[in-house]
Amino acid sequence: MDKAENTAPGNQFHLVYTAGLEALSKQTGKAIADNRLPVTPKPAVMAHGAQGSDYLAFSLRNIPVLWFFTGLHPHYHTPGNETATVNLEKLVDITKAVYLSLNLLINEK
Repeated sequence: MDKAENTAPGNQFHLVYTAGLEALSKQTGKAIADNRLPVTPKPAVMAHGAQGSDYLAFSLRNIPVLWFFTGLHPHYHTPGNETATVNLEKLVDITKAVYLSLNLLINEK
């Protein structure tokens, strides 16, 4: 398993999850491949209580987290982070991957 990094070039994105979501992470990767989405997840485990984003409040309460992240870039959280820097095609494909993941979660038995 890759350690969580701050880059996800090209068609990659980070699929970071807390303990307990390993199976969902694997199923999401399979669903992405089965649906021929042109994105590649880079799975990594996140420790509960890990800081750094909006998931913190959940993580601190040991609520499972599944985080789709495309990585940092030079304009991240700066005034230069404008809509022109967004890769819209990748955004659409990752949104579809999120949908597939939620569909798996909702239909979990």
